[in-house]
Amino acid sequence: MVIESEPNTLLKPKLTIGHIALDWLQSAGRGTILGVTSKGIFILLDAKQVIFLTNAKDAGPLNLVSDSTLPLKWRLHDEISIQMNEEGLILKHPERGDYTARYKAWKIPPPPSLLVSEHEQNRRMLQAVNQLGLLKSDQGFTVLLPHLLMSSKIDIPQPLAEIWESIQAIKIHLPGVNPEGALLYFQPLFGFGRGLTPSGDDFVMGLIFLLNRFGHPAIRHDWLSNLNQSLLEGSYQKSNAISHSLLFCASQGSADSRIQRTADWLMNESIPDENQVLELSRWGNSSGADLLAGMIVAIQILQKLQKRKSP
Repeated sequence: MVIESEPNTLLKPKLTIGHIALDWLQSAGRGTILGVTSKGIFILLDAKQVIFLTNAKDAGPLNLVSDSTLPLKWRLHDEISIQMNEEGLILKHPERGDYTARYKAWKIPPPPSLLVSEHEQNRRMLQAVNQLGLLKSDQGFTVLLPHLLMSSKIDIPQPLAEIWESIQAIKIHLPGVNPEGALLYFQPLFGFGRGLTPSGDDFVMGLIFLLNRFGHPAIRHDWLSNLNQSLLEGSYQKSNAISHSLLFCASQGSADSRIQRTADWLMNESIPDENQVLELSRWGNSSGADLLAGMIVAIQILQKLQKRKSP
C-alpha cells in the first residue's frame, strides 16, 4: 500500500512507533509542537498525551524512532495535521515541511518470570545504586539511593526531607492502604524537581511501572488499577504533559526499553549484567537514578509481601 502526501510522492523514511503512541495517533487528527530538542521533537496530541519523534534508537511506548532526518524547522507551538493508516504516517505542517513515513509497531516484551533470591536481588540493587552514584553524583534523587538500602534511621537535609518522609510512608503503607489514601503519600512527589520530567514524577513512574509489570499474588488487580487511576489524577493536576504521558505508560506496565531491561535484570537472576544500569543512566540528567529509586521501593514492597506469605 502506498500513501501520498502529494501526487507521486512515496513515503520514504522508516519509522518504529511505540504501541501507546500508535493508539493515540490513530484517534488524533492534529498535534501541537511542545518542544524541539537535540534528541527529537515532542508533539502534544490531546490534553496531556505526548509523543516523541526522535533519531535515538531506544524503543519506547511513546517514541517514534525514525531512520531519517527530522523536521527540525518545526517550531514551538506550531500546529500539524496527522494522517495515517495501517502502513503510513503523515505529519503535515502548513509552512515548514511535512514528515512522512512507513512504520512498524513496537510493543514492550512480556516480563520474564519472577525468579530471583532476595540476597541476589539486594546485591543487584546495591550494584545499581553504586554505579548510578558514580555516574550521577548528587543529581536528582541520587543522594537518596544508598539510604533506601539501609535499615537505620537517617537525617535527610532539605529540600529532600519531605520527599524522604513520603517515600518512607509509601514503603510502610503500600499496599495495605486504600488507593485514595495512598495518593496522599504521593502528592509531594508530583512535579518535584527540575527538567522535562521532574525527579518526583520519575520516582512514581519507576515504582508504578515495576508493580504493573510484575505484580504479586497479594496485590489485588482492582487495588492496583484504582491506585493507577488515583496517581494519574494526581499527576494530571500537578505534573507536566510529558510526565503524565509517561506515567500513563507505566500504569499499563510499559516503559522505555532501557527502563524495562533494568527492571527485568533486577527481577530475574538468570538475566546477565549487560550494562543495563549504564544505559538507564542515559535517560535524562537524573531521571535514570530517580526511576531506579522508585523501582527499589517497589521491590522492597514486594519483598515485604513475600516475607508475609512465607511460612
